[in-house]
Amino acid sequence: MSEQTIMSEVKRYIYEAIQQAVSKGKLVLKDCEISENGMPAGFDAARINLEPPRDKAFGDFACNVAMKLTKAYGLAPVKLAETIAEFIKAPMFSKIEIKAPGFINFYLSNDTIYQNAYNVLKLNENFGRVNIGNGVKVNVEFGSVNPTGPISVSHGRQVVLGDIFSSMLEFTNHSVAREYYCNDAGNQIRNLGKSVLVRYRQALGAKVEFPEDGYHGDYIMEIARELIAAHGEKYLAESPADEDVITLFGDYSQTKMIKEIVGVCEKMGVKYDTIYSERSLYSDGIIAQTLEFLKANELTYEKDGATWFLSTKFNDEKDRVLVKSDGKSTYALSDIAYHKTKYSRGFRQLITFLGADHHGYIKRLHAAVSALGVPQETLTILIHQFVTMLKDGQVVRMSKRAANYVELNELIDDVGVDAVRYFFIMRKMDAHLDFDINLAKSQSTDNPVFYLQYCHARCHGVLNEARAKGFDVALDKIASLPQDIVQKLDSPEEVAILKRAADFPKIIEECVKNYAPHLLCHYAEDFVKLFQSFYTKGKIDKNFRIVTDDKELSCARLFLIYVVLITTRNILKVMKLSTPERM
Repeated sequence: MSEQTIMSEVKRYIYEAIQQAVSKGKLVLKDCEISENGMPAGFDAARINLEPPRDKAFGDFACNVAMKLTKAYGLAPVKLAETIAEFIKAPMFSKIEIKAPGFINFYLSNDTIYQNAYNVLKLNENFGRVNIGNGVKVNVEFGSVNPTGPISVSHGRQVVLGDIFSSMLEFTNHSVAREYYCNDAGNQIRNLGKSVLVRYRQALGAKVEFPEDGYHGDYIMEIARELIAAHGEKYLAESPADEDVITLFGDYSQTKMIKEIVGVCEKMGVKYDTIYSERSLYSDGIIAQTLEFLKANELTYEKDGATWFLSTKFNDEKDRVLVKSDGKSTYALSDIAYHKTKYSRGFRQLITFLGADHHGYIKRLHAAVSALGVPQETLTILIHQFVTMLKDGQVVRMSKRAANYVELNELIDDVGVDAVRYFFIMRKMDAHLDFDINLAKSQSTDNPVFYLQYCHARCHGVLNEARAKGFDVALDKIASLPQDIVQKLDSPEEVAILKRAADFPKIIEECVKNYAPHLLCHYAEDFVKLFQSFYTKGKIDKNFRIVTDDKELSCARLFLIYVVLITTRNILKVMKLSTPERM
């Protein structure tokens, strides 16, 4: 785990300044405020908002704490900001300014910038880690597509979002379990078995009509041929035992499909910790236990021969049927039982990724959690939008094998794992994604994942060049350079790179706290652009070249190379992308 980030340090200085102002009588809470040692109740350093301003003319960090506390202390925001700033004494700042309507703007000193850069090399693989999880157990459920066909690119986006967000949680000290919920019970598995049985009989020459609601695509015929190889013509003729045959074929088919789906996910670098079977909720008695629990807590009622869940008690839009009049359980009961198992397995935070067609599940699932006696805020439901595939400017609508959608496996084979993973998270998850296949395959600076990996490889290339010219480029050697040499990195371009690298831990924190993994892509592209611009400038102007006849300046710039290398490598590793040393 890394040392505290600079953002945490700045927040601490601000908080301590408010404490000092209170102790000196400069700030006094209004009578209506609940006091904790002269501070508003519940207020601590973590509640202080600190952001890098968009316009660098306003410093490195901007804080709006004065505007947040103006009512509590009865002072105008600017006056309150001035009072707080008066008590901030820290050598890490070269300047502190107050700007209307009450911002406190902080400018880092050069010494702080260089010390932050040393910290990058010191922490190395741990650079960017922040402890905001404290080891809490988190269950992340994603990619839980019905095992009735190949996984689509839209579900593939969900898989990547879930996996990379899980990686970010692990990077911030959460104990994460990746989970796939297999809907292997219910009518869709019967429908799958029936579809395969019809194709099986058709392949053997029978004149059988395919069901209107059957599953299409060549994969159904592939399974049918496997069953012909295994059973021959045993099930060719219709018989009273067809329901048993449908069950047999359905079980075989869904087992095959879940193996294929999980295999494609693993091919993309995603490994689930748990594949949780819906059927096990029945076989293990959890469905029955959950129903009894709800009844015992007076959360059910009988109506029209069915058992209903009183979900409106928990702000759901309507009550939900748990057991139908024919005695069959519904998905609503399965969902409650399934979430009950998550909490019983010791998870304290649940995160579930769902597609855009599942908006209606949000209130229902929150009601389920509340019925279990658990706070709703322990369950976070993240909705993602779907994917449109584009090639040569035209929409790619479907693959022959899947019949009515594009298979994820085909996309992986076409553009590669790294491009798929990066492109799937580079936009906000609640925004529709246009996946440009041509761009994903291009080896140009227009392709963001190629650009990022090329930057990483370029850093290795520079180190190799310097080594060939006699420089000792070992990390420990460069990390121990005296500060008077490192301070030769004093051009605006070099300082900008060092300062932007120091933002990495904060970006990771923002990604996790805001459930926004796309922010890491934005940061990566901005950071790489700064370095590539500097590197390109060196091709034109010898004063910006990295390895020169000036040994001390060259060493300083090799220090810069390591800052860039470590930052880009850690970005790639969080995204679980490859880290090429040559391209």
